Amino acid sequence: MSFEHKEGMGTLFNNGFKQNEKQPDLKGDIMINGQLMSIAGWKKAGMKGEFISIKVSEKLAVKKSDLPPPQEDDFFQNF
Repeated sequence: MSFEHKEGMGTLFNNGFKQNEKQPDLKGDIMINGQLMSIAGWKKAGMKGEFISIKVSEKLAVKKSDLPPPQEDDFFQNF
């Protein structure tokens, strides 16, 4: 059984892959008007204290079938 978001609800998780300040501190999904969207958040400090700035965007769906097949030389380029 998979988890399904309810309308107007979402989840955010810590971004363990953040490598620079432009990348979000938090990432997740939210259901808006029946469409699953991506949500990202950045932890910031302001005059009234700490807050989270958010951005909602269309969810990019990447299927394995859309990716190019790996090349034989790709494996050896990592060494």
